Amino acid sequence: MSEPLLSVVIPTKDRARYAMHCLRTLTRLPDDDLEIIVQDNSATDDLGRTIADAGDARVRYEHRPGALSVIDNCELAMARARGTYVTLLGDDDGVSAALMNVTRRAAHDDLDALTPALAARYVWPDVRFKHYGGAYAGTLTVLPYTGRVRVRDAALGARRSLRAAFQDLATNLDLPKLYYGLVHRRAIEALRAEAGGVFPGVSPDMSAAVGLSKYARRFASLDFPVFLPGGSAVSTAGAHARKEHVGRLEDQPHLPRGCAASWPVEVPAVFAVQTVWAQSGLAALRATGRADLAREIDLGFLHAMTGTLNAGFWPVVRASYAAALRARGRSWLRGEADLASGVARTWAIRTRYLVGRLARRPWLVGDHQATGLAFIEDAAAALDAWIARRGPTEDEAAPRWLGNHQG
Repeated sequence: MSEPLLSVVIPTKDRARYAMHCLRTLTRLPDDDLEIIVQDNSATDDLGRTIADAGDARVRYEHRPGALSVIDNCELAMARARGTYVTLLGDDDGVSAALMNVTRRAAHDDLDALTPALAARYVWPDVRFKHYGGAYAGTLTVLPYTGRVRVRDAALGARRSLRAAFQDLATNLDLPKLYYGLVHRRAIEALRAEAGGVFPGVSPDMSAAVGLSKYARRFASLDFPVFLPGGSAVSTAGAHARKEHVGRLEDQPHLPRGCAASWPVEVPAVFAVQTVWAQSGLAALRATGRADLAREIDLGFLHAMTGTLNAGFWPVVRASYAAALRARGRSWLRGEADLASGVARTWAIRTRYLVGRLARRPWLVGDHQATGLAFIEDAAAALDAWIARRGPTEDEAAPRWLGNHQG
């Protein structure tokens, strides 16, 4: 069997009702150069039976029950991918109709990686926000986009992310992302050979991005909604919306076994978005022979963000910060100044975000919304319709990338 151009890898566990809708955004694409890898760690193989009934030969399903971490499940899925290019999706995510055109252009230009902007997002109807309730339930939001293609320096992108304490993953186009991005298999194999796996840290998205930054020499970004991130009630995004995304490391069954004992001294010993990204970025640097760069991480900013954005965890953060300062040989006075600077920086970011939302800035609230969308395939269809209505992009290079799918 010939190798497909693109493998879309979807690890999942006990979320068949979302995964089938994710798959429908892919199987609607009339392209035989696509394979879809579903790695199921669920207690039952109900998802597999539904997939078999759908009868799409491009979907390759494997059921592996038992105790697996998220990283283990992702590694099993990646090992089965045969495509020239590979992307990783969550089981509640989707894609736009531009996916295969964009992949073909990346192959034409022999890119090691392409990172599209996250210019669209979908909130599943079951999501409730702590402060907004169900205001965004069933809603597609599309941010402004230009279609601009830019050559990027992945090594420089990793350094910039490090200096931001790895807190910039969602908006960073300087990193070669596997999750919501396209990566050539040669770069993935190079990372696997050196690091022993594709995901050296506890966060698949950040650890792969930083790890791949060593091998993605031909790398570009594309300002266009190729991927459609979905946030469901049972996902990390849903927990974040409810402000329930924080806790003790020892209480997280989806983390790799023993990770609490080997947690890096530079990172607060608590489970939160900020800490898993920082741990994963540092782990990826160390696994790829770049441990010397770890000293550039902004400890004050990392600890300030973790303490400020996660209510009730300042005591743990302060204790971790003291240990990090001792390990780095930094004085208490310098450390307090860095922490105060980090707190000020964190509040400046929060204030800028709040003001932007209140002022209805398009880059924060979107320039198009569609509501009443029951499933992510409905949101994907609405996204495609908006792209078609919006017309050509502002960048003259975009039509070469997007083919007949204008937007």
